[in-house]
Amino acid sequence: MAPRDLWGDELLDMVDIWQPEHAMFAFTYALSARPAYASSEGGTIEPCEAAILQRPESIFVLNADQASGELNIDDYALQVVHASNVDPTRAPPGYGSVKIEGTIPYTLKEGSEHWDTLKEKVADRLLTYYMRHTTNLTRENVLAKVLMSPLDIERMNPAMWLGSVHQRSRTFDVYTPYRLPIPGLYHTGGCTEGGGSVTGRPGRAAAAAVLEDDGPSVSTVAPREYDPSCTGSLDRGASRSRVVDSTVGSHLVENRVATAEAETRADSCEVDRRAQERLSHAPPVG
Repeated sequence: MAPRDLWGDELLDMVDIWQPEHAMFAFTYALSARPAYASSEGGTIEPCEAAILQRPESIFVLNADQASGELNIDDYALQVVHASNVDPTRAPPGYGSVKIEGTIPYTLKEGSEHWDTLKEKVADRLLTYYMRHTTNLTRENVLAKVLMSPLDIERMNPAMWLGSVHQRSRTFDVYTPYRLPIPGLYHTGGCTEGGGSVTGRPGRAAAAAVLEDDGPSVSTVAPREYDPSCTGSLDRGASRSRVVDSTVGSHLVENRVATAEAETRADSCEVDRRAQERLSHAPPVG
């Protein structure tokens, strides 16, 4: 890396106050059936995603657990993703997959390395907690699993410091700039404005900055069009095209609102329904 004095005080101040967001876990299972849920309208549904949370106030338990290093997973908010329900390329016919993920402390009171001992137990508890709210899954449906604790996530990608997959806390709204103080050096990723997750926004914005500095306008280099209609079918080719367009074809400031609206329409074509259920308490981790 370049000498410290080339980065400038403003960027160095950002680094000094940098904090990761809450750590995450991801427990993924290969299944002998596609996950299904009871519908309030009768019958069952097989959505792309589901969310599980008994009480909204339970979200605040995470802050206390982060401070104490304890795990009170009676009602941690869970995001449940089963892309195989809408994408037949993800699993053979008749089979399925599910990824159970959410936020959880990285640093345990026994130390972060204790995750290597506790991971299986936590995953087992959350799997039981989840399966109670499906109509068709039991442990006999589990064919294989990949369990990623916050410590495993950091080991997989050191940029996900302390298991923070979105890389930085938004508490102080601190982003590193696309144009770095060293001329000709640009930066992108989850720590820039646009944040983490799979959106393409940081890459698009960094590309816009490079093009603006180089002379041509973004609209000239990569004109972007969106189909305003949503057919309800999953056209993966068109979806990929829209993602590429949104990555390089929109000015960061001028088209921010239009981009958000277009991405929302694209997402609605791929996600059947988000289900949120009220669940009964699970016993605490011993």
